[in-house]
Amino acid sequence: MKRLLLILPLIFLMTACSAKPAEIKKDFKATAVCEYNGEVLKAGIASQNHILKIKMIKPKNLKGLSFKYKGSKLTIHRDGLKLKADESYLPNNAFSSVINNVINSINHNEINYNGQTSNYAEYNGKCESGSFAITADYNTGFIKSIVIKKLGLNAEFTQR
Repeated sequence: MKRLLLILPLIFLMTACSAKPAEIKKDFKATAVCEYNGEVLKAGIASQNHILKIKMIKPKNLKGLSFKYKGSKLTIHRDGLKLKADESYLPNNAFSSVINNVINSINHNEINYNGQTSNYAEYNGKCESGSFAITADYNTGFIKSIVIKKLGLNAEFTQR
């Protein structure tokens, strides 16, 4: 009986260590608050079936500006105006392009799992906007943050 009591915790630890994090959610709705090169931005972000929509909330001069990425096509809306272009229309360091490039890397499984910190899984990858780090909820896969140090981007996501 004593041996069994000693072995049970070891079995529990072995199974707990082999557990894998939930897959990062590819379809989600979130509000992102970002520090980007000293600016604070806030945007509603929705990703579904490889279509990404970003609607700016802050700063005031960008409120209402929205971006829709569908494949390599980009549509920009503001105050009833609509511009259709290729996604390369905006530079890779434009806020919406950065988020699109990282989400594309997630959708194409071009990320690497780095391990677990507390209740979060940590990933890294590289896209047209540069090297990035992602933190996601370990159990649900919901993205909590995206960081691209080279661009000064730190985005915190809250599920909607």
